[in-house]
Amino acid sequence: MTTKRERDRRLALVERTIHEHGWSMRVQIALAAQIGVTRRTIQQYKSDLVEQQRRDLEDDRPTIRAEFLTRLRGHQQRAAETGKTGALSSMMALEADIVGIRDRTGRSDAEQHVVEIRVNAVET
Repeated sequence: MTTKRERDRRLALVERTIHEHGWSMRVQIALAAQIGVTRRTIQQYKSDLVEQQRRDLEDDRPTIRAEFLTRLRGHQQRAAETGKTGALSSMMALEADIVGIRDRTGRSDAEQHVVEIRVNAVET
């Protein structure tokens, strides 16, 4: 029987290895040999990690969204400072999606308003 401490150590090793080397049969076999378990056990560890991530995201979505937006805005600032307008534009579109100011057509609220003004001007 594996203790909780040992299981946590194994999960941390699996998580770190996936982060550094990805997820392939070769990685699974190497992890299984290193830990002394079957490849199926390694796959179960990965499933457990994914489930934990899903629960964490579900429980703390507003905080995760806020932290992501903070990082994104830092990247936007650096892109603006270095003149990378294409990257800046993409990041601004991503921000619009995250904060929910784009409609289903991909237009932002401001763009939709401009379209409506133009249509109204043509109709009158």
